[in-house]
Amino acid sequence: MVQTFRHTSQWPWRIAALACALAVVGLVAFSRVYLGVHHPSDVVAAVLLGVAWLGICLSGALWLDRSARSAVR
Repeated sequence: MVQTFRHTSQWPWRIAALACALAVVGLVAFSRVYLGVHHPSDVVAAVLLGVAWLGICLSGALWLDRSARSAVR
C-alpha cells in the first residue's frame, strides 16, 4: 500500500489501496472472532493498538522527512 501512495498521484488508486487494506484488516478481525480464537474486546484492542502504532510511525517518518529537507537547505 505504501508503494501505491508513493508512486501514484491519482486519488482513485490511492482510495482503492486504502479500501483494500481496510477490508483485509476488517476481514481478519472478523475471522478471529467468528472462529472463536479471540474475544471481540481482544480484537478491538489489537486494532486500536495497531492504529496507535501506525500514527507513531507516520509521525516519526514525517518528522524525519522534514528534518532531512531542512538540513539540505
